[in-house]
Amino acid sequence: MLVRTFIGRSLAFVALVSLAACKKNPPEANHSNGNGPAPQAASDSGVTVAAADTGVAQAPAGPRAEVPGEHCALTAALTSPAAVPGPTTVEVQLDAKDGFHINELDEVQLQLEGSNATVRAELARTDATESTQDKIKFVVPVQVAAAGAGVRGRLRFSVCASVCVRQRLAFNVALAQ
Repeated sequence: MLVRTFIGRSLAFVALVSLAACKKNPPEANHSNGNGPAPQAASDSGVTVAAADTGVAQAPAGPRAEVPGEHCALTAALTSPAAVPGPTTVEVQLDAKDGFHINELDEVQLQLEGSNATVRAELARTDATESTQDKIKFVVPVQVAAAGAGVRGRLRFSVCASVCVRQRLAFNVALAQ
């Protein structure tokens, strides 16, 4: 019973801290206007925190991936044609939408994995080339090793308005054929 009470209070505290971390004034009617699904979980403190996950990244269809999220959109794209072997870059950008903003105080984590390519495994908000409440952008150097190269990634972050939504968006970009 003591453990259950402790866990319940801990979750309520985490939810409260997540909402308090948002710096922008929330819009009045977030989910009641039909612009998104209803929040998934509510804590005893009255603060609502929802979570979304796009799942596993699809096979790369080309040098650009566009992934819609809940109140945001992620774009990952090869910035210039890749030589085999040779260096190139992939630009990963997240844009907030629907009156939401990217939570500037919450962790942002970009995990990457190369196939026939070498890429840094993990980046944080401090590695971003641009980081505001409206968007966050990473420019990632990649070393292509062979034909059929690609980069898979997963971006973890939170967007907030009257609720904060934690999300993980996955993508896959083809680098060289």
